Amino acid sequence: MVSDVIREYRPLRECTSTGSVSYGIVQPGSHVESGVPIIRVNNINDGSLDITSPLKVAPKIDEQHRKTRLEGGEVLLSLVGTTGQCVVAGPELKGWNVARAIAVIKPAQGINPEWLSICLKSPAAQHYLDSRANTTVQKTLNLQDVREIPIMTVSDAEERYILEWWNTLNDKIELNRRMNATLEGMAQALFKSWFVDFDPVIDNALAAGNPIPDELAARAEVRRQALANGTANRDAAKPFPAAFRETEQMGWIPEGWEVSPLGDILQQRVERVKPSPETAAIPYVPIECISPHSLFLENTKDGIEAQSSLTKFHKGDILFGAMRPYFHKVCIAPFDGTTRTTAFVLTCKDDSDRAFGAALVNEESTIDYATLHSEGSTIPYAKWKNSLERMPIILPPSGLRSEFGGKVAALLHAISPKFHQNVALTKLRDTLLPKLISGELRIPEAEQLTEEALA
Repeated sequence: MVSDVIREYRPLRECTSTGSVSYGIVQPGSHVESGVPIIRVNNINDGSLDITSPLKVAPKIDEQHRKTRLEGGEVLLSLVGTTGQCVVAGPELKGWNVARAIAVIKPAQGINPEWLSICLKSPAAQHYLDSRANTTVQKTLNLQDVREIPIMTVSDAEERYILEWWNTLNDKIELNRRMNATLEGMAQALFKSWFVDFDPVIDNALAAGNPIPDELAARAEVRRQALANGTANRDAAKPFPAAFRETEQMGWIPEGWEVSPLGDILQQRVERVKPSPETAAIPYVPIECISPHSLFLENTKDGIEAQSSLTKFHKGDILFGAMRPYFHKVCIAPFDGTTRTTAFVLTCKDDSDRAFGAALVNEESTIDYATLHSEGSTIPYAKWKNSLERMPIILPPSGLRSEFGGKVAALLHAISPKFHQNVALTKLRDTLLPKLISGELRIPEAEQLTEEALA
């Protein structure tokens, strides 16, 4: 039902305290541990901030860009690469600054920064930005265009309702995401315990009185305590060996295990396709849709948005962010779809290795190797052929890899319902938001649809 409510728009610059929008530090230089932390594009993901390991710049560089120094309450908008991402700076960011790829929007008196943020996230604003982005080298927004983004004005009562509705959906999405992150963390912790720290092998070696290599002495002390207090799982350790052997490439590894290239487990799927009615009918997952440090995909784009240089992937494949691999974008495909060539599509040579392979490429050591062997000075790109495929790995017997897959399968099963609910809630949020802002959808109708989705 179309509303008879009359809406008014005004350019973003008129909603700011300075009448303008600024971008941050152009050349941050090297990390300075005692310096000023800054927000970069990779810190922003789907409306949330990851500030656990920020880049810090020298105080004199920050001083040269004090115009974008944060007080808290500013709206931050990504301008380069993954453009159009938006978040409100909290009070904990007071004194921080931002990189060149981030625009700082300081709301005018009486303008709610959360309202500006959701207006900028609306499909209308995102379409406006996409249509004006420069894509010659990498996607980039011009500040002049950003300043002219049309911002909808509504009554105070409508604004309060829309903000409350938006936060209710986002809180549920975030809760599901955190629960999934916990389950995913359990899977990755098991992988690290078994195949990186070798806990079961150390337990068996200690129980048998076998020598422990000096390189593993610190971990052995941790395991002695676990054995002493009964927290070590002795039954789970039974299939593991009880001794280590030394190798030239990887140092000490469990006896009976091998050193092999990553390519023995995974291979690259190179199924190039052009935009067509077929690709328009399946999800499109460019690298910006992949969340950092999460194996589970939550964002996609409509297949009709797919551009050239497409690669097809299939359910269960692993998508690995090859462009700027240090952003750590790795996920398991939950459906068939397409991506761009900026992501590798990897598939396991043996289906029973899917969980092992995914956990392996999600390890920080794999990301570090891909980054170290990247090509390109401006925009680093990882290479698979004759590069990442040759990365040496410690390969346990297939039985242990399969057992790991069986244990992780239960965690994946628990994650799946929350993933699908988040997809549905995100779609509802993004569908209803422009209708609420424009007045096309009445508040009671939005409430009913939201209650049904949350039921």
